[in-house]
Amino acid sequence: MADNVDHPAHYAKHDGVDFECIDLTEWQTFSTGNAIKYLWRFRSKGRPLEDLQKSLWYARRAAMLRQGVSQANINCVDILRLLIDHTQGFERVAWQALAENDWHGYIEALGRMIERLENGKEA
Repeated sequence: MADNVDHPAHYAKHDGVDFECIDLTEWQTFSTGNAIKYLWRFRSKGRPLEDLQKSLWYARRAAMLRQGVSQANINCVDILRLLIDHTQGFERVAWQALAENDWHGYIEALGRMIERLENGKEA
């Protein structure tokens, strides 16, 4: 059983990524960290559309504030690389955009994921 305080399942290791969400988000600004957090967990928490919409909201805020994705810690680079390598479709595009500090690309990828979910398709 997952430990909902220290290691919640929705923030636990992503498929093929031997890190937890906090290993990446703790190096980020508030808005950037939340954009990442909601994308990370969107398949795990039971409300994928809502989580992607929240990620989009925080991404727009981070872009407006001109906040980048910090890669100051070597783990951040490794985690983003692993997320790109172990995801596909627009989710992969979103992680790639984050790795490149491309908020426009990230926001566009999230928009496409949201659109797919609203049309009854997999994100």
